[in-house]
Amino acid sequence: MRDTAIWSVPKRLGFLVLAIFLVLNAAPLLIAYVPFVGPAVLGPYMALWNVVVVWLGEHVLGLPEPITILPNGSGDTTWNYVQLFGMVMLSLIVGGAWALVDRRRAHYAFLHHWLLVIVRHALSVTMVMYGLAKVFPLQFQFPSLTVLTQTYGESSPMGLAWNFMGYSAAYNVFTGSAEILGGLLLLWRRTTTLGAFVAIGLMSHIVALNFCYDIPVKLFSSTLLLMAVYLFADDARRFVDALVLGRATPALELRPHFVGKGPRRVRAALKALFAVQLGVMTLALWTISRDYGPGAPKPALYGLYEVETFTLAGEVRPPLTTDEQRWRHFIVEAYGYAVVRTMDSKREFFGVDTDLDRKTIVLWQGRGNERVRHEFTYERPTAELLILRGSLGCDPVEITLRKRDPGDFLLVRRGFHWVNEYPFNR
Repeated sequence: MRDTAIWSVPKRLGFLVLAIFLVLNAAPLLIAYVPFVGPAVLGPYMALWNVVVVWLGEHVLGLPEPITILPNGSGDTTWNYVQLFGMVMLSLIVGGAWALVDRRRAHYAFLHHWLLVIVRHALSVTMVMYGLAKVFPLQFQFPSLTVLTQTYGESSPMGLAWNFMGYSAAYNVFTGSAEILGGLLLLWRRTTTLGAFVAIGLMSHIVALNFCYDIPVKLFSSTLLLMAVYLFADDARRFVDALVLGRATPALELRPHFVGKGPRRVRAALKALFAVQLGVMTLALWTISRDYGPGAPKPALYGLYEVETFTLAGEVRPPLTTDEQRWRHFIVEAYGYAVVRTMDSKREFFGVDTDLDRKTIVLWQGRGNERVRHEFTYERPTAELLILRGSLGCDPVEITLRKRDPGDFLLVRRGFHWVNEYPFNR
């Protein structure tokens, strides 16, 4: 598509439709990383899309329920699918009208040139950010204490994939470094094809994981894969000639983005600004990883505790698996929450506040007037023992807990072995 020969009508139409769709997806990715400008522009942009999505869902698609769940941690909500429908329809309508009005134009080589610039920078910054989130272990972390106490059967497919990835810091660095490499290669036109080739391999794997393990980033990852394929397709013929067919391949001819000293200075300034922004985002992710990553400070009572005795309303409750009230595990996690696993294997999640001076711990659920609080005093006769006294509902409770070493779990203690005389598959 680099040549300036006359394009066929289907090629011109297909390009315009695809170009509009890619810009709708790529431009917000670039704008999001521009300081101050990003939030100011994307706020109204998303508000407009919300109006459009709700209208499409009600009046065009005839959904039985109004769309009330906005984009959140899941990228595959009904809102997202309706937005995708809206983007496709908009691309088809505007692209078709554009092609009809501009039907005498021979080609869109100029637009294609700048679309490549937008798409490769958008894909680049996205891949670098996701790569850094793996190198600085933020996206995937080692299975939490709560996860270590649950069975495989209690895991969701996404949870299983997340724990698989999080188990190995080295594997995170490996995959993250590959994403960073692919993203950086996209920054230079001479290495764009190689970067797109790397991105296709990585994104194909990510898309497969998202679909096969029900990870709700299917739409977004598929869009990134489409961007990588578009970038690679621009040079696919030369790639196949050189590496598949063994044919002589001419050198890549690169036209300058700008002509003249002034425009070239603007280009250099934009490149420098983009590089500085990547550096700032890298520093920000490193700072976040220091405060919230695996090495972040842990709460004073952090740990996995097994219940030794449980006295409720003056009655000592034996450890029967049918008891819905007796605790089995009490887990204080690293990020301001605690988990109680009862004898019948149910889990309850609580916010947790600890006062080290008063030696109190408060577990709470809900918000505002619906917030339920359970306050306990605690003692630590030894480093391993924790005694809680307080109330559950209207009944007084005293619980003696013993801290368990996470290293007791096979998953934690097994580690890496160069030599395995026999497979150690448990």
